[in-house]
Amino acid sequence: MKVLYINYIFQKGHINFDHIHIDALIRQATEVKLVLHKDIAMQLPYPPQQYALIIPSFFNYDSTKGFVNRFFYLITLMYIKIHLSFKRYDKVILSSLDEITLGMIPLCSGMNIICHDNGRNLGKGLKGFFLKNLSKRNSFLVFNEQMSKPFLHQGCRFHIVSHGCILPNIKKDYDHLPIDISSFKTIIYHPSNRPNKRFFEKLEEDKDFLSFLEENSILLILRSTTVKDNVTKNFVFINHYLNPSEYQSLFHHSDIILMAYPEDFSCRVSGVSFECVSNKKRALVKDNLSLRYCRDFFNYDPIFTDTQQLKERIKFLINHPEATCIATPENLYPDYKLVLTQ
Repeated sequence: MKVLYINYIFQKGHINFDHIHIDALIRQATEVKLVLHKDIAMQLPYPPQQYALIIPSFFNYDSTKGFVNRFFYLITLMYIKIHLSFKRYDKVILSSLDEITLGMIPLCSGMNIICHDNGRNLGKGLKGFFLKNLSKRNSFLVFNEQMSKPFLHQGCRFHIVSHGCILPNIKKDYDHLPIDISSFKTIIYHPSNRPNKRFFEKLEEDKDFLSFLEENSILLILRSTTVKDNVTKNFVFINHYLNPSEYQSLFHHSDIILMAYPEDFSCRVSGVSFECVSNKKRALVKDNLSLRYCRDFFNYDPIFTDTQQLKERIKFLINHPEATCIATPENLYPDYKLVLTQ
């Protein structure tokens, strides 16, 4: 079984995901060849002979303007098509997609396309049109049953393959921390820089919650892509880029990982939730239909709906050290057997 694994979209935040799934495929297939951007390939541990093609740095682009990104996606797809013969491979797996560009230039037929949050676009507008067209000759891969529902509803072929867990973070010294946490008893960290802004605005305005943080020596750390003043010494924002060492150090030193995503977070999973499993971190999760799978990861209920319930959940975790993560990376390992045999 010869497999070609492709990520034509340049995205630094995807490196861990690619690492997880490439490793899984190497264990389960006879031969695995890779197509990745040069800057991504340099950060992964695979030898040069593992690559069928390395995409030059010229194609790297990450703009806030969708049409600019799509221009680079299109020329990247054309570059791959020119330089590769897909007939040499039994399976072609794409680790992500932009619906419009892949719909305009499909690399081949019979692809297995991993969908992250693309399912929400099925049956909607131009993206839905291209997804539906892609479904005629290709299959989609999703991470759980909740994610599969839009594909099932639209009659698309799909397989469920677990997202999988990264390796545990290496313990870091305090020198690598972006802020001083030494004077607090409990550290709560929201790693995603795309939070539920409306919910956090409510937290900022809730004097009772802010007093609760202060009285219990709790530090709440939020990532924010916009410049924002810190609310109190117990409620701070990090609005600059965190390098891997800073991110891992902060994650390691946190007592509770917070996940409060926007309301339109749908048809996807949180990579942070799987990072919690890898590092045996306790977590609290703002209720969202797409995140209720997190209940399976812990021996307590991590889901909360509002500020008051968040406070109650924090109190519970502080007073119950036996409340813990019970899922294991082994149980969440990506299983490609069905994908490779069908």
